[in-house]
Amino acid sequence: MRHYYEASEILPEGSAVEADFIRIDITDVLLDDRPAILQLIKDQFAGMTYRLILHHCRHDEGKSCNVEILSI
Repeated sequence: MRHYYEASEILPEGSAVEADFIRIDITDVLLDDRPAILQLIKDQFAGMTYRLILHHCRHDEGKSCNVEILSI
């Protein structure tokens, strides 16, 4: 199983601009180091409306993914 932090910008309906998105693989990152990565994502999306999730990807195991919403 792989783990990712994902952030996606939420734009107004009908917006002509493409929303910003970032996915960071944290599978092999120590738990103590993960808060710093989250802060980098939050800094990158400062001033935007966005959704932040923790994505548990099980496609390699032939199973479906699970996501935890961290913030909206």
